[in-house]
Amino acid sequence: AIAPARARDSIERATPRDMTTADDAVDVSPVGDGGVMKRIATPAPPDARAPEKGDAVTVHYVGSLATGETFDSSRERDEAFTFTLGKHEVIDAWDVGVATMRVGERATLTCAPEYAYGDRGAPPKIPGGATLIFDVELLSFKSHRDLCGDGGVMKETVREGEGYASPSAEDEATATMEAKTRTGDETLVAKTTRTFSLAANGDAPCEGVRAALLKMKRGETARVTLSEAYAEGLTTAKDGAVVELTLDAIHAVVAVNGVEGATKKILEEGEGYETPNDGAKCEIEYEKRVGGATTETKPAHEIVVGDEHVPDELESAIAMMKLNEKALVKLADGTEYTVKMTKLERAKEQWSMNNAEKIEAAEKYKTSGNDAYKGGKFARATKKYDAALKFVEMDESFSDEEKQASKKLKLSLNLNSAAVAIKTKSWMSARKSSEKALAIEGSNEKALYRFAQAAMELQEYDESRRSLKKILEADESHAEATRMLTRLKALEAHQAKKDAKIFGGMFSKIDLGYEDVKVKADEPDEEIPAPEAMPEVPAFDEPPAPDANEPFGVESV
Repeated sequence: AIAPARARDSIERATPRDMTTADDAVDVSPVGDGGVMKRIATPAPPDARAPEKGDAVTVHYVGSLATGETFDSSRERDEAFTFTLGKHEVIDAWDVGVATMRVGERATLTCAPEYAYGDRGAPPKIPGGATLIFDVELLSFKSHRDLCGDGGVMKETVREGEGYASPSAEDEATATMEAKTRTGDETLVAKTTRTFSLAANGDAPCEGVRAALLKMKRGETARVTLSEAYAEGLTTAKDGAVVELTLDAIHAVVAVNGVEGATKKILEEGEGYETPNDGAKCEIEYEKRVGGATTETKPAHEIVVGDEHVPDELESAIAMMKLNEKALVKLADGTEYTVKMTKLERAKEQWSMNNAEKIEAAEKYKTSGNDAYKGGKFARATKKYDAALKFVEMDESFSDEEKQASKKLKLSLNLNSAAVAIKTKSWMSARKSSEKALAIEGSNEKALYRFAQAAMELQEYDESRRSLKKILEADESHAEATRMLTRLKALEAHQAKKDAKIFGGMFSKIDLGYEDVKVKADEPDEEIPAPEAMPEVPAFDEPPAPDANEPFGVESV
């Protein structure tokens, strides 16, 4: 492939000339210095089109030195080469020379070193200061103006837009448009400005306008020529339409993190790139609507993100906003908020805290987690515990005293996380958090108890029994551990009965390690009740009540 060269950084690109017939070599260099000489070997057909800057062109080529030695050939590889014209993806001579060609044309380009690889060359094949000769055939090109690849939507930029971002199909756009017939003698849509969805099933005037806006930048004006199919909705004329189109604003529509079915649409762009983190102080104002009617209006007031000063769904959306952004938040039930954030003070980041501040922050998040648990907000509680752990999990640089405080916090936070996971029946998470707590303090009864329950629900009966035995070895009268062990035995017996029914004569009985738990394989073929239905098995639907320090703590532990 032909690598870029920067011998001349400010070369003006040549424009196609009327070179449709074979002729002597012509100087096509932009400044007429003979740097790129072109000789047509095979003319293009009379109606062949020429590419423009920005088009993806596909060529075959053979590159040779002035000595006649070939150094590269796409023909030998039987692999055509594609590049974007005028974007410095190839040597300058190619950007200049290929821009003068038409599809089907084959020409020889003689390239001075200033338009190729200069004094440095491209070792080992191309020496410094070499003049290069290319046999180039333009096979095809894809116009950057042909937005749909079929000639149905042809876009010509009249005024460049701002920045790099274009809207996505999930967004809405405010656009000014005027549509006429392709002959220009009839106005189809008078100049108007409106906002519409860019979704495939949205309310754009026609598919061609939607396709054009998806390729435009904010502030860009374009002249868009549409075929009949792409102009449907604007006109029924068989020759389509021409639309003068300006993208005035992009209203990005995104899903609200953690809130199913909720979206946030930007009404007014915010400033910068920062959004609130947990603990950030924000000044907001909002209006709430239900069924189209305003039910609540809040003037500018300060909130702290994460402290439940506003409904959870609104807070999740606020956490995605920038300073001075105005947004429309829509919930799955149809509730809407129009909210604006006028001040933003982010909370101190963990990386900028000293050790004492990290411990203090972890304590604060733990307290918030406990408060969330008491209010039955288990997802928020888990989020707070996870956030607290991040402040103290890497404590290698802590002093001995700080490490003791960190250890106590990590133990407590993992126990709390396990307890909340048990409440929500997230057994794998409960097991993982309990294991982390046991890694800190292997004999901790709360950790052993919670691990045993999670393992039992995951049908890891041996693991569950081992944890319960450790509790009972320290306190043989431990009521909750004894109760859970009884349930564990019943679950194992229940599973053994099911296995016996499945495997039948493969074995006559299963020894579970307890003298009183035997199962005969030849028992009558009757439905086996689950342990919960067995009167001798105590119900175990709820964990023990919380104590003063930890959610779901075992009071006797």
